[in-house]
Amino acid sequence: MEGESLRARLAKGPLPLTDSAGRAELWADTFDGAPADLANVTDKIVAAISGVLHTGTAATVAIKSVNPDAYDLYLRGEYLLQRRGRGVAQSVENFEKAIAIDSTFARAWAGMSAANVLFPYFDGTPPGVVFDKVESSAKRALSLDANLAEPHVSLALAYWHATRVTEAEDEFKRAIAISEEDLNAHLQYGRFSSPSHARARRSTSSQSRSG
Repeated sequence: MEGESLRARLAKGPLPLTDSAGRAELWADTFDGAPADLANVTDKIVAAISGVLHTGTAATVAIKSVNPDAYDLYLRGEYLLQRRGRGVAQSVENFEKAIAIDSTFARAWAGMSAANVLFPYFDGTPPGVVFDKVESSAKRALSLDANLAEPHVSLALAYWHATRVTEAEDEFKRAIAISEEDLNAHLQYGRFSSPSHARARRSTSSQSRSG
């Protein structure tokens, strides 16, 4: 959907979702609905895409109806975020615009936290610079929808970067408790729990105590 609106893209036929390299098609489907009914159509699209991104298969997700333009921007943000690289920073712009339209759109806040926590990996931004943005947007998302796992993963990564390892582990566990099939939560918790990272955490902890 890069460079075009959701309305225009739906008119072309099946809506595809590909991997970050753009080579493998992960999912595709056709969604019917009149332009005036875009909010209901986007409910179905976001539910389907969320299912693919977070469980590996299409799933039903309860999503509050929001402004269709906010949905459009949210979907653009998710698309860019999954592309990684420069898409991470570009996704933030779309999540911000979605929130400007509907400040109660929990998934846009969750996307904002997920994007900002990746800046140290793809933008070279020090973790401490984005920490407040990640924490505030994740907590805002959870205040609007406590059933989202993604903000907990973002908080876990932010706390991990800040060497607040107990809080990080708690957030990973909360994410998995909410959504046991969330692949990203399991992936990141696996990285966090790996022997090499465990040794690094113990070393950091020892240095902190000796200092």
